[in-house]
Amino acid sequence: MTEEPQEKHTGVKQESSEKQEGEARVESKPETESFVPEEFKNEPIKYFEDKGKNVKSGEIKHHEDGTVREDPTAVKDFPEWENPSGEKIKVVGKRVNAEKAQAGQTGDPFHEYKVMELVTEAGLPAPQPIAQAEQNNQYLFVMERATGIRWNERIQVLRDGGMSEEDIENWQQKAREKMQALGDVFEEYGIKRGWKEQDMIFDIDEQTKEIKKITPTDWERTKIDLEVYNKKKEEVTEEGLTVEDLLLTPDERIQKLDGDIEQKEKEIAEATDRAKKIKQAIEKTQSELGIESSTETALSVERITEEIDKLKKKKDDIEKRKEKIKKEKETQKLIEEETMKLLKEKIEEVFEILSQLNESELESISSSGNLSNGGQLELSGGLKIPNEISTGLAQAYKEKITDAEELLNRFPTIKQAKSTLRKEAKIRVEAQIKNK
Repeated sequence: MTEEPQEKHTGVKQESSEKQEGEARVESKPETESFVPEEFKNEPIKYFEDKGKNVKSGEIKHHEDGTVREDPTAVKDFPEWENPSGEKIKVVGKRVNAEKAQAGQTGDPFHEYKVMELVTEAGLPAPQPIAQAEQNNQYLFVMERATGIRWNERIQVLRDGGMSEEDIENWQQKAREKMQALGDVFEEYGIKRGWKEQDMIFDIDEQTKEIKKITPTDWERTKIDLEVYNKKKEEVTEEGLTVEDLLLTPDERIQKLDGDIEQKEKEIAEATDRAKKIKQAIEKTQSELGIESSTETALSVERITEEIDKLKKKKDDIEKRKEKIKKEKETQKLIEEETMKLLKEKIEEVFEILSQLNESELESISSSGNLSNGGQLELSGGLKIPNEISTGLAQAYKEKITDAEELLNRFPTIKQAKSTLRKEAKIRVEAQIKNK
């Protein structure tokens, strides 16, 4: 069952517990509280408007019912915040639309803030939450700006770095592959969110322009299955893994484990050689002095033997983990193949439905994702297609794009459909493996 993040009080400093009319209530993290400016604490809304600089350009867009669909003025870069010691942090403020997405559905204006708390608590990449504020029934929160470039900055940055158009295209493909891998890890934690390039921050190496890390932003639609989340955290701890391990590709994890195995083999060889030399030295001394072997001598050799046995066990454990990852890699490959097969089937079904629509209805789907009567596209089994996915599929149909891979690259929103189908594919593959 998917649950919403519960309200968290631990680790948050509350600046004012009782709020008078017009008075601000600001809560900040103890570790970053000293960075929060007094003018933000006193008037956070005014600070947001006066000091913030829009991250995105453009005008506010509304739905037909008048509610806000997209608001580029809702996220702003703030001036750097500095603590009394002179340390500085880069921060971003976000004004909350309390009627939109999960904030509207849960009635919690700080739903997104609490999601980021849980994500960072697990060690997964997300902007670090810093403070949340309420004033005059308006809400906003502040997060640390993730290191890296935004998607809309990539072309200029990569061109300035000397990349050709072909290099940039390859970079973008790698970015999407890493996003997919990251999405798979989040899925394992029961964290469900959309994966759009424009919602990611890409930390890249200044010299090679290789992607070092991807940090997702915009968590307002995210849901977390707390049961799956807690179970995965326990599993990772028990297996002695780190989130960094999980974020590696299977090949990268195997390569890392090969290095660990090589290191353990070296340590075993060194300990074995040390034990041999100690034993030889003791036996030589005993022979020269004409004394018998002592209990203390036997214990010295025994301790080194125990050390060798422990090293061998660690090596065996690493090799078992390596074999497990190899099996997981094969399973993931099968799941990916089954997912693409399902996606192709669904695309064909959607295209068949679209082929039966008149031009007016097709245009309605292309522009809004809905039929002219406001209804959604519906597949067999009562599966309704979200508006943003319907829009992409309709555009692909008009352009006669039938290849699933090309469709995914051209219309990233359709990846959300792939993510949903992946769950069904996983069930099918696991059943096939079990029945073998």
